[in-house]
Amino acid sequence: MLFRSGAVGAGVAALALVTRAALYAACVEQGAALPAAWLAAVLARVALPFELWLARPATPGRGLFATLGVEVGAAAAIGATICGGFVSAPAVILVPDLVPALAPGLALVVVVTALWHALWRTKVGGSTGDVCGAAIELRELGLLFVFGVATGK
Repeated sequence: MLFRSGAVGAGVAALALVTRAALYAACVEQGAALPAAWLAAVLARVALPFELWLARPATPGRGLFATLGVEVGAAAAIGATICGGFVSAPAVILVPDLVPALAPGLALVVVVTALWHALWRTKVGGSTGDVCGAAIELRELGLLFVFGVATGK
């Protein structure tokens, strides 16, 4: 989750849960809940290899993020993107109304990821596994919003 301790963490967790439920409900009303949820989950995670490859760890040489960051390179990031395209195809085929939302959705993924990592680079000097996990959650919520708007008539 975004914060780990106290009332702030509980409040953020509750807000994220309520937001996710509302976004799913918007997609259900449009008849696109399962494809939109699938597509948002896949696309929110496709950026993870790029994060591991490009982001600087907050604690170099320590932690899983720092270890994986050394192992993941451009080939893995590009391969994950290609796999994500194949895995996303069924959702787009089932709900063609999602196609116009792909470009703004992917732009949102890039912007959210860049801003999120820039914020934590200034706060703690780099990224951690928790920062990447929170970025996935933010991207997924943003994508659900974009898909809910795109499928609304």
